[in-house]
Amino acid sequence: MDVVAGVGFGLMATASSAYAQTPAADVTGVGANVSETTYGPEFYARYSPRSALDMVQQTPGFTITEGAEKRGLGQGGANVLINSQRISSKATSAQDALARISADRVVRIDIVDGARLNIPGLSGYVVNVITRGGALTGRWEWSPEIREDRTPRLERGKLFLSGDYSGWNYTASLSSDQKGDGYYGYEYASDIHNTVFDTRIEHDETLDTLVQGSLDLSHETLDGAIANVHLLVSSDSKHQREVSNRFGTRLPDRVRFYDKTDEGEKIEIGGDYEFGLGPGRLKLIGLHQTRTNAPGEAATVDYLGARPRTGARITTESESGESILRGEYSLNDNGNDWQISLEGAFNYLDNSGQLYALSGVDYVAVPLPGTDSRVEERRAEASLVHGRPLTGNLSVQASLGAEYSELAQTGANGLTREFIRPKGFVALSWNSRANWDATFRVERAVGQLDFADFITSVQLNNDQNQTNGGNPNLVPEQSWDTELVLNSQTDWSGPVKLRLYYRAIEDVNDKILIERIVNGDGSISILEGDGNLESATDFGIEISGTYSLSSLLPGAKVDWFYLLSEQRVDDPITGQTRMLSMIDFDKIDIKFRQDIPNSFWAWGADFLAFRGSGLWRIDQRVHRLDHGGALDVYVQNKNVFGLDAKLRFNNLLDEDDKLNRLVYAGTRADPISYQENRLRHRGPSVVLTVSGSF
Repeated sequence: MDVVAGVGFGLMATASSAYAQTPAADVTGVGANVSETTYGPEFYARYSPRSALDMVQQTPGFTITEGAEKRGLGQGGANVLINSQRISSKATSAQDALARISADRVVRIDIVDGARLNIPGLSGYVVNVITRGGALTGRWEWSPEIREDRTPRLERGKLFLSGDYSGWNYTASLSSDQKGDGYYGYEYASDIHNTVFDTRIEHDETLDTLVQGSLDLSHETLDGAIANVHLLVSSDSKHQREVSNRFGTRLPDRVRFYDKTDEGEKIEIGGDYEFGLGPGRLKLIGLHQTRTNAPGEAATVDYLGARPRTGARITTESESGESILRGEYSLNDNGNDWQISLEGAFNYLDNSGQLYALSGVDYVAVPLPGTDSRVEERRAEASLVHGRPLTGNLSVQASLGAEYSELAQTGANGLTREFIRPKGFVALSWNSRANWDATFRVERAVGQLDFADFITSVQLNNDQNQTNGGNPNLVPEQSWDTELVLNSQTDWSGPVKLRLYYRAIEDVNDKILIERIVNGDGSISILEGDGNLESATDFGIEISGTYSLSSLLPGAKVDWFYLLSEQRVDDPITGQTRMLSMIDFDKIDIKFRQDIPNSFWAWGADFLAFRGSGLWRIDQRVHRLDHGGALDVYVQNKNVFGLDAKLRFNNLLDEDDKLNRLVYAGTRADPISYQENRLRHRGPSVVLTVSGSF
């Protein structure tokens, strides 16, 4: 990884030297400083964009941040605005919202200082896409993917329609997407002396298909009232199949089959209405979404002898929903921005499931307490936000609020609890009115719960048939989040963003021991679940930017991003300090692109490498080995009989799926029982993307 980082920073240094001889117009827009920069359609013309997403992705020094999962609709989220408005949807990502906007409807793209906007929770770089209406237009895209020894992904397409009707601006979309992965290779189980006692030849393939339709309507009256309506309907289907041929010294030769399916549907309807009221403006927001899922797993083992087949399966049905009503009243008094907001929400998860064990040729129901349960949350929140300039260059935005919530669970682990949580933030923004700015922010945040963690479940995708015990005592994380963001844009460096952050987390969500069971044969069974640890810290540095390479390669640039972080938490089993689970703590992402002047051709390459912390379970340590680096290369022609065609070759470095699993005799405080080492081939893939407009 150090070599990778060295190569990455070497490229950055080369790019910086090249940029010194490059006109600023290659990477900058028009504005007084980095946080007040405007890019017109002409800036993006060389990229031949089809959508607002294509344009934002080529904006120098800017990276779309979706934001962490937020409670409700208040404060924060993605760093993207459309016509100075946040996206009032929880099912639509910023990238999806931008992809629905045709490039010919974009008037300009502004890079602004979020802390200077009268929108609570925004700080640092924020992109504001200004659009206009127009006659009916349409766009389409088809992106089939082919991989060696895998089912082709042919059902990958998108259709967009947008226009005006009776004063309403509308955008309709219909898409079908297929994702998934697949591997082929070996896994070895060995003892603590690395003596292999089981060899497994495994073939795994996953196919996820998502069909989604949406309709967005917007209208602005002559007196300045703004109305937005959003509807989204989706259906998804997930299928996984793994076949593992096994032979060794401890068990007879056998074949293990694992199958997982999940059929689900989602509906979201929402809208907002903003209008003048007295000296200010009132915005009313409503959202309702429901989701149904019917996941199922089955694992069976066929022995190549007289031993009978063994196996288990589990079926689940769940329904979840969220309803939110929010009101925001904003006004400006002599340069002082004020906003008072009230929000109410109701969330629920209704779950039922049944575990079966194979007995002979029949499946017999196995009791699984805590699976049939309903979890509800009622929440109310109030906040006051104030923003004002302190000096000509310094401004402040502060929020003070609190939330009340009631968590109730019915079923075997039924429990009702009430909480009052303070929330708020202070953000200082310094604008040099030259070539750099800075934002300092401190926030008291409350995390989002996953109601599935309250309910007992079983995972059949490994030999342990791991049971996750539902925990009715789980509470949401709270944290003090501090960050310093520096933005710079100069003729010698191009746009650069530096972010330093520190999080002090309370009630950390992690795996805890629920029950340790000593079986009749002396073996130990572990029941774990999601619970709360006392505290943890998470701190790190992010640096990103865009460099022009035009003095070396006309029309070329490189976008880069680097993350280095560290987490510290006291392990509940060993007492030792370790990292948090499932965190990428060392990551580099480099994207090169050249649009060849005076032609329709472009080409580029993307390189990604990272190290992750893995997963600490109570009786296991699961670690995906370091991602050495994935290289993707593409070539694009922006006018093939009026169409845009891009051919992309993924995983050219042939990065494999590598995993190490340590399984302990009891908990991780006990001796290691055995280990598993996986090396499975992923292989390259080829994606052809063809798009057009009408």
